[in-house]
Amino acid sequence: MQVTAIKSFSLVLLMVAGSASAQSHFQISGRVLDRKTGKPLAYANISIKNANFGTVTNDKGEFEFFVPTNFKNDTLSISYIGYKPFVGKVIDIRAENQIFYLDESPIVLQEVIISSEDAKKIVEQCVKSIQRVYPSNEFMLEGFYREWFLLEKSDGSKVGKKGSVAEAAVAMYDKGYSNKKSSEEIYVNEIRKIQSDEHNGNDMIQWVLKQDAIKHPKQRANFLIPGALNFPNDLSYEVQEIVQDGNDEYHVISVSVESHMATYTLFISKRDHALMRIDLTAKSTNNEYINIKQDDSRFKTLSIDNTIRFKRLGDLPYLNYVRMHWTWIKSDSSSAIVDTGEEYAELIVNHILIEHEKIKEQRQHNKKFMLKHNETIWKIMRPYNGPFWQNYNVKVNELNPKLMEALGQPGKTLVELFEQMTPQVKDN
Repeated sequence: MQVTAIKSFSLVLLMVAGSASAQSHFQISGRVLDRKTGKPLAYANISIKNANFGTVTNDKGEFEFFVPTNFKNDTLSISYIGYKPFVGKVIDIRAENQIFYLDESPIVLQEVIISSEDAKKIVEQCVKSIQRVYPSNEFMLEGFYREWFLLEKSDGSKVGKKGSVAEAAVAMYDKGYSNKKSSEEIYVNEIRKIQSDEHNGNDMIQWVLKQDAIKHPKQRANFLIPGALNFPNDLSYEVQEIVQDGNDEYHVISVSVESHMATYTLFISKRDHALMRIDLTAKSTNNEYINIKQDDSRFKTLSIDNTIRFKRLGDLPYLNYVRMHWTWIKSDSSSAIVDTGEEYAELIVNHILIEHEKIKEQRQHNKKFMLKHNETIWKIMRPYNGPFWQNYNVKVNELNPKLMEALGQPGKTLVELFEQMTPQVKDN
């Protein structure tokens, strides 16, 4: 997995009633590594077994997790597809900066060779099973959203680098996967952002949610790449291997999109055909680009590195993490490169509400924070809530030096920058 220009982060539990730090809790933190190679396991699930809250590791395998004391006798679970999960009683683990090693599960040997046609049928069965496998009733997801943008001028102009960063505590209401015509309601409960004077921001949270191919199988992926679940199509399907995750086994299926030099990797449960993870990678060559923007041929996409991951609550899969990361160039009329751009967006889900009364209460509470049609978080005028963000449990890694330079703040962390923005967020 590629290392992103801004490192991903771990989001620890944000309780509905407020910060976890206001409650009596245990703090568990550390890194999750492959025992054999020492490689960090990015976006591993950290949760209390059978509970509706948790977090994920960042791209260094790091995490922090605040566990309320009433869960001290419950089981902490760390899981990653293809590895044997770690389980242990919370009260026995409560400590900071631990190393958690996961052992890779043995690859399941196939008794029968699975043909490319059979691989395609597995994916087709996955699509047919969506309404049966995924939650059909309403639910609400609460979590953390981030997007950033970096632009570098290559024509020797004085503009130089531009950069912008936005973060928000968000909630998303969904009527369920059986309701195909409904779109998610998005609530922006708190925001913090940094923005250069010359960039208005491109709020992409709606686009990020539409990358959920289970909810939107007809939606094309990043930069119009054909969707792997949108049938009929002429994509190439192949089973790479079968891996384990606890008691479940997964077909790992590679889907080639030759027209866009892109590859999907799908992790589909053998038990119920649930698609639990989708990776999308693409990279241009010296002679050919992934995509030329249809309405402006000067724009060309260089690389894409996306992932969508689900976790089970009970037996139902819910969205858990989404990341979109891509680079592009823009040429002038003489085909000389003028701009080089890099964009990133991610959403971490750390709390899932499934009880009707709690959902109703939260929707009513969040009503005034609902994101309107075509509204962006960049344009929301709201005071910067310093105390909220001070207690909001976000673990942030070092930032991309180029981005920090573009923001005019090299050597500082994003948290330090936002702390300087009290009492009011800067808006254009």
